[in-house]
Amino acid sequence: AIVDAGFTIDGRCYQVMEYLEGRTLLDLIVINKFLSVRRSCEVVLDLLAALSAAHARRIIHRDVKPANIFITYDGVAKLLDFGVSKALFHMDGKPITLEGMLPGTPSYLAPEYIEYGRVSESTDIFAAGVVLWECITGQPPFSRDAHPHETMRTIVHRGLPSLESMGFEWLPEKLRAVVRRTTAKRATDRYPSAEAFAHDLRQALEHLVEAPKPARRSAPSLTDAAPERIASLPDAAREAGPSRGDPQPAAPAPAPAP
Repeated sequence: AIVDAGFTIDGRCYQVMEYLEGRTLLDLIVINKFLSVRRSCEVVLDLLAALSAAHARRIIHRDVKPANIFITYDGVAKLLDFGVSKALFHMDGKPITLEGMLPGTPSYLAPEYIEYGRVSESTDIFAAGVVLWECITGQPPFSRDAHPHETMRTIVHRGLPSLESMGFEWLPEKLRAVVRRTTAKRATDRYPSAEAFAHDLRQALEHLVEAPKPARRSAPSLTDAAPERIASLPDAAREAGPSRGDPQPAAPAPAPAP
């Protein structure tokens, strides 16, 4: 976050930003293989608070993913990199429409964004649901090595694999329902706001009882994707920490002096 900005005496522009120490959520997933279900929910609740603040200002992030979520050493999740964010309205109040490229990362793009370039709060809500899915399962829903068009085609025609198909049928139905709703293919079937998503996620978290994790299953291969083609598919592909109160991870040791 930018906390101050201005000009020096000699006319140079400066910004004062929050100093963060920790790791990205992607780093934590890779290091730990997966996050506990409770910790996954806590991280996404922080994410939803950030999205709620952005959406209140009519700003859509458009690239919500683990690599853009930073976990501080005291366990707080911060949403980074608004570099491809989009204001929904011009200064004159007229809606903004997209043309050409689709900024974002294929695995986290909402179906309506892929097909029609439609941007709304629901675009970020879908991506936040994918992040929750990934935190719980310990893997992205689609291979990072897959061709971006294959990933986007699968999102549009098949959607995400269910948590049940990944070996998480033991999770409470309320939590599985939250994940299903936030990653629904139709935007109208998703939560209407980040606040509504967070409300149901908190309720699911209150009744969560951690269970022994079964062997995790791999996400289905994209070669099984439906053969339908997406009309004018854009060339748009760009590609856990402890629960609060638990011991915090140690900072990386400095490299030895040469």
